[in-house]
Amino acid sequence: MTRFWQLSVLLFTLCCGAAEGTAALAVLGGPVPQPNCTASSDCSGGQVCHAELRVCSAAEGHERQVALKVEPLPEAALVPSHQLVVKIDPASPVVDVTLPDQVRVTGRVRVEDNALESSVEVSLVVVAIDEVIPGEVRSSFISTSNAFELYLQRGAAYELQISAPGPDGGRPTHVETVRYEADTDVTFWLKSVSDLPTLEGRVVAPAPDTGLFTERVVGARVSAYEQTTLARCTTGVTGEKGNYTIRCPEEGNYVVTVEAGSGGAPIPRFDARLLWGSAWVDALPASKGLNPVPDVHLPVALNDQPVSLQVRGGDGTPINGATVRLTATLEDDERWRNASFSLNATTDRTGIASLRAIGRSYALSVIPPSDVAWARFSEDAWDVTLRESRAIELPARPRVTGTVQSAAGERLPRVRVALRAEAADGPSEFVAVTDELGEYSLSVDPGVYHVVAEPPVDSGHPSSATPHVEVLADRVHEATLPAPLIMEGSVFAADGAPVAGALVEALEEGPAPAAEYWRIARTRTDDTGRYFLVLPLEAGE
Repeated sequence: MTRFWQLSVLLFTLCCGAAEGTAALAVLGGPVPQPNCTASSDCSGGQVCHAELRVCSAAEGHERQVALKVEPLPEAALVPSHQLVVKIDPASPVVDVTLPDQVRVTGRVRVEDNALESSVEVSLVVVAIDEVIPGEVRSSFISTSNAFELYLQRGAAYELQISAPGPDGGRPTHVETVRYEADTDVTFWLKSVSDLPTLEGRVVAPAPDTGLFTERVVGARVSAYEQTTLARCTTGVTGEKGNYTIRCPEEGNYVVTVEAGSGGAPIPRFDARLLWGSAWVDALPASKGLNPVPDVHLPVALNDQPVSLQVRGGDGTPINGATVRLTATLEDDERWRNASFSLNATTDRTGIASLRAIGRSYALSVIPPSDVAWARFSEDAWDVTLRESRAIELPARPRVTGTVQSAAGERLPRVRVALRAEAADGPSEFVAVTDELGEYSLSVDPGVYHVVAEPPVDSGHPSSATPHVEVLADRVHEATLPAPLIMEGSVFAADGAPVAGALVEALEEGPAPAAEYWRIARTRTDDTGRYFLVLPLEAGE
């Protein structure tokens, strides 16, 4: 499973119902679960009444392992984020977290013997290299004049990225690994622009009449990356003569990449091969100063043409806001590698999407908005010819209906039910909220989904996750939330002081072999640093 999918699954329960979530996190300690018991006799299924929250909670179960992510408020001047894996005993689910010892790193950024002007902003990003939770990164972003202040974990390795402006297209990002054992004041020196490797060249296309590479390509985006370190150069846009200039962060062998620019011709994205002496090479050696680059050859002639599609529902209604996407892959050649098209347009109120495309065969996909009753459309091969125009009628989406109930069988209102799929042309998500009878209904594209039922954070009920739910036609999906387990504890700084307002998230390792992590609960610490998390008693499927 890709990192993007891991992060998407962890984050997708935040995107809808944002007003409720934002309000909840704005209150120190978050919303406290509503009492549903005064004594254990009010609970069923062997649960007990939690003494402080007065919420029915499991008292027995198997020891389980969860990952915790603790993120203090930015104004707390503490490490940006701390992650750890803990074991929970249902008989005593108390876990205190002490944030690691930290160091304060202050400093400034200079460009060779020249201080940056105070009006120039420098952007710094620090990312921890050692991760505890796969797919998660710890980072801190600071934008200032030329001075910075960072709070980092003592002894931990971080990748520091410094972005600073420069003339004529800017300056490449400066990257280095840092590790600090004590409070430090440091100066980072960026190379002067004249000391950076500079690549200059032009992009040309085959002339339609002769096939010779004499036609200059205007408005293409050109960049490069070092073949071994993957360090990236700046990005330039070709001018009227097809020429470009880009700067690279270090000496090395660079792969030149080209893609369509904003408003330019609809050209493919590709890695250029260059004629170096008498041979075609994948990467060009670049040293300090100016490095002329042999001509970059475009894989196709610039014979783009208008393409128009009208998207309608099965009842003939025009669909507004649908994404129309054309994609194609080209065979490698001595002049290019990894060439592919990706053209996109959005339908207007009449259901029409207009774009320009090079005449060839494309895979076509139409992605309607999630709130309409019509499903995605795809076609493996569509041959685009001169002034192509066609209409597409979308099929109906199947409906998923069901109920959400607690472990005790109680129908639950206000539960957010989200179905998410990872499709070849991007992720899709469909969301519904249960009504007062605990029922929900929504239309989705055919596919296989990960289904999350997330009750309100003040309900005292845990969330549930069901992977690999296949929806090819109308179906019923009933969700029964697991018994709740209340995990509690306190968060302390390294000096023992309680940390108020810290975001505490519990994540659970998913099924093998992917072993991704799902977020199963979140809250914030109160004024005394205490937190309560309502977890599912047993690990998910």
